[in-house]
Amino acid sequence: SISPQGDASFWVTQAPEQDPELQIALSDGSTKRYARGDDPQWIAPSTLVFVRKAPLEETRAAIEAGKKGLDRPADEAYVWQLAGADTVLRFSSVSGILSSDRGGALLVVKHRPDYLKADSSAMPEPSDPFPVSLHHTLVDTTLVLMGAARAALSYDGRVAWIGQHNEEDSTATILRIEQTASGFRSDTLFEGAGKVIDWSGSRDGMRFAFTVEQHGSEAEQEAGQPPRSVWMAQASERARIVAPPAWGHISGSGLSFSDHGGRLWVDLEAIRPARVLPDSIAKHEVVNVDIWHWQDVTLQPAQLLDADDPKTYQAWINPETAMWTIPAPGFFERILTGEHDDGRWALGVDEDHWVRQRSWRYPYRYDLYRIDLATGDTFSLAI
Repeated sequence: SISPQGDASFWVTQAPEQDPELQIALSDGSTKRYARGDDPQWIAPSTLVFVRKAPLEETRAAIEAGKKGLDRPADEAYVWQLAGADTVLRFSSVSGILSSDRGGALLVVKHRPDYLKADSSAMPEPSDPFPVSLHHTLVDTTLVLMGAARAALSYDGRVAWIGQHNEEDSTATILRIEQTASGFRSDTLFEGAGKVIDWSGSRDGMRFAFTVEQHGSEAEQEAGQPPRSVWMAQASERARIVAPPAWGHISGSGLSFSDHGGRLWVDLEAIRPARVLPDSIAKHEVVNVDIWHWQDVTLQPAQLLDADDPKTYQAWINPETAMWTIPAPGFFERILTGEHDDGRWALGVDEDHWVRQRSWRYPYRYDLYRIDLATGDTFSLAI
C-alpha cells in the first residue's frame, strides 16, 4: 500500500511457521524493517499504525502450558511517522485498533480487558470493559479512558464515540470525543439506566444513534423481548429518546445510517404477546399441539423452525422529525436496503409464488423488485 502523499509504501512478508515482518520503503530508496510487524494502516499523511505481534514461539509455549487470557504474550501497537527520523509511539497490551477509512486524525486503540484474569475461560462480550487510548495524530497527544464497553470512529476520523457500562448499578454512559486544533473535546451524550446493545454514527460524525435495553418484566423476558428504546443525538447535544412504534419491538441489532444521515435504519420484530395462564393451570400442565394440513405450502418441520423466530421488519427513522416508516408492510418478505443516495433505493424480495418449491428445490427462487423509498414506486427486476 502506498501512503496518501506517495512518499512511502509498505508490505508484510511471512514465511510458514515464522513471525511476520513489516517493511516500509521510503522515496529516497531506504527501507525500514520491523520484526513481527503486521496489520499496517495509514491513519494520516505519512503516518502509519501497525501491530507488533507477540513472538510466535512464546505464544505457542503459552498455549501448550494451558495459559489463557492475560497470561499469554500480548500484542503491541506502534505509530510510525515519516519526519526525517522515526518517531514511534508504542501502545501495550493491544486487542484492537480503529482507524478512519479516510485517514482521519483520531486513532482508537483498544487494550486487553482485565476481566480475563478473573475468569480465563470467559469469552469477550460487547459490553465487557476494556481500556481505550485515543491518540490525536495532528497534535500528538493521547487520551486514556478506562472501563469502555464499545468504541467507534466516524468515517472521516474526526469523531470517536466511547460507550461505558457499569455492571454494579446497570447504568451506561456514552461520550463523544472530537478532534480540535489543540487536542480533544469530550461531551456526554447519554448517562442513564440500561445497557447499550447497538449503535451507529453518521459518516460526518454529526449524528449518533444507539439502542438501550432495560430489564423487563418476567413476561417480557420469557417472550424474549425486553424493553428497548432508540436514542438519537445531534452533534454534541444530549441524546433524546425516539418514541417507539406500537406495531413493533426494537431488535437488538440493525442500526445504521444512510450515507448522508437522512435515514436511520432499524430492525423491528413482530410483537409476541406473552401467554397468560389462569392461576389454576400450572405451566407443566399446558399441552402444546402442532397442527399441519397436507395442503400447507411448507412442511411441518419447516413451520416449527420458523415458529420460534419472530417476523423481522426493516423500518427507518427520519432524524429531523423522529417519525417511523416501514416500507411496503405485508407485501415483501424481505427488504434489502443500502446507504447510498441517502438510502433512497431498496430491493424487495417476494417469495410467495415459490414457497412450496422450497421443500424440494435449491437454490430457492424468488421475485425481485426495485423500490423507490421516496415515492413508493416499485419496479420488477426478475420474475
